[in-house]
Amino acid sequence: GGYDNLSSSIVKCAEWIRRIRQHSDVACVATRIEDIYDAKKHGKVAYVFGFQDTLMIEGTLDLLDLFYVLGVRIIQLTYNTKNLVGDGCGERTDCGLSRFGLDLIDRMNSLGIVVDIGHVGDRTSNEAIEYGKVVVCSHANARSICDNVRNKTDETIKALAEKDGVIGVNAFPSFVKWTKTERGERPTVEDLLDHVDYIVKMVGINHVGIG
Repeated sequence: GGYDNLSSSIVKCAEWIRRIRQHSDVACVATRIEDIYDAKKHGKVAYVFGFQDTLMIEGTLDLLDLFYVLGVRIIQLTYNTKNLVGDGCGERTDCGLSRFGLDLIDRMNSLGIVVDIGHVGDRTSNEAIEYGKVVVCSHANARSICDNVRNKTDETIKALAEKDGVIGVNAFPSFVKWTKTERGERPTVEDLLDHVDYIVKMVGINHVGIG
């Protein structure tokens, strides 16, 4: 999840390491692709540590190295709002990556941490795709199907696919089917599959997952 500072983030990592160690017969931490295959082989759940913001490094790139040692392998650049890296999808501006953001992505690339553009503003997302080595959108849908700022434009989805990335469609109601009334009709599974079909037809099945 999104933790807002260094100390709370380290504590959360420690808590999850303890929990997984206590249940090592059914769970493990995955820090390599091979760990996921090995977990599948032995009937375990593989946990990949990640953050939904970059606030936990508190402006210090060297802390990325620390979190890498703790097992973090995916980091979302922003969580809806602006931070030192760039603009989130809920901001009034759409300014793209900062100089610090470029340096951060460069360090993530060198370490082998996946760049996640969920909750990230359009321009920041597109620039992250350009500069990131491995980029995904962990959980969002197609904005052309549902006009919500949390969803991704066709331009971004196409750029992500060209970088061999993946977008994970998700079932959060207002990301599936926008309703203007508080008691509007709830989306159906078919509504969710409309996003899958749309993205598959646009960029191919290899670039669509479940978020």
